[in-house]
Amino acid sequence: MTAGELNWPDGSLPLWPERCIAVLPVKHPFAGEAVLEWMMLKKERFLVSSLDPGQELTRIIRACLGRGSHHPTLIEHDIPLASLRAFVSEERGIMIDCESSTGETLPGIVYRELRFENAPSELRFTACWLRSNPSRPLASFLSLLRERYPDLIPPALSEPPANGAVSGTPDPSP
Repeated sequence: MTAGELNWPDGSLPLWPERCIAVLPVKHPFAGEAVLEWMMLKKERFLVSSLDPGQELTRIIRACLGRGSHHPTLIEHDIPLASLRAFVSEERGIMIDCESSTGETLPGIVYRELRFENAPSELRFTACWLRSNPSRPLASFLSLLRERYPDLIPPALSEPPANGAVSGTPDPSP
């Protein structure tokens, strides 16, 4: 699988995108900006998680900032993304997170929209399954999606899926 492309041999279904958000300490020079461009962050130290979806967010950071001889500074931790916010509030670095986490407030941090060439950076989620290994949970999940969002699933994908996993993959155009 390459960044941004899901190359799954059996069944897959694009689900939803989530914008990538920069998490900064309140005293950071860019904390007063409403929108940040990736290149503004090229000299920053990024706190990243080795746990999902941290690996995908790390790939997005590298794709956006790892151009030419420049390599972003990444400090990896084996803790959930939510736990890294405390390090940001202590001014140990900044982090990239998903838009859905912006409702979790913590003193000392701010969330800022992140763009690449004036377009939002996104993490896109996809459901994947193997047709040869039946899985009731994924079948129920896709059934629920069909019921609530009938336009989401094309008719060709209406057969019962199997052995599913929901995973995040970075969008090729951050």
